[in-house]
Amino acid sequence: MLFPVPLSIDATSTESESMTGKLLIIDDNERVFESLEINFRQIGFQCLWAANGAEAQRIAAETRLQAAIIDLSLENEDGIDVMQRLFALQPGMPAIVITGFGSFADAVRATKLGAYDFLAKPLTFDRLNEVLHEALRMSSGGGEASRPEAVIRSPAILA
Repeated sequence: MLFPVPLSIDATSTESESMTGKLLIIDDNERVFESLEINFRQIGFQCLWAANGAEAQRIAAETRLQAAIIDLSLENEDGIDVMQRLFALQPGMPAIVITGFGSFADAVRATKLGAYDFLAKPLTFDRLNEVLHEALRMSSGGGEASRPEAVIRSPAILA
């Protein structure tokens, strides 16, 4: 399981306070969504859940999203393909791909096609929050234009 219980978050953190908006979580495991939603809600996000690509596309067509967290292995679908369809609807939206079964090739493909980062499960909420904050800062013009080190830093690749 990704996050067995809600994790404590430092309420005095200025980084956490500045993060608000709608976050789309695409994962075919509702328990993963629920766990992420509990934690991201504590820092100001409204979380929306899609269990598949069609649901994700419908939400992205109707709602302005701050970012998306996408599981690589969706039931009968590739999360990277879903990510590309979302980018067509919301260009410039940061996306983070998460997986329990990723490979080096998956990480390279995801980042080449626009994922901000590729993170292996199990992961901590603190790490995911850190990466999301970096992605949002960069997408709003507050950082460098690219992150070539993202693939190299990913635990899936270092393993």
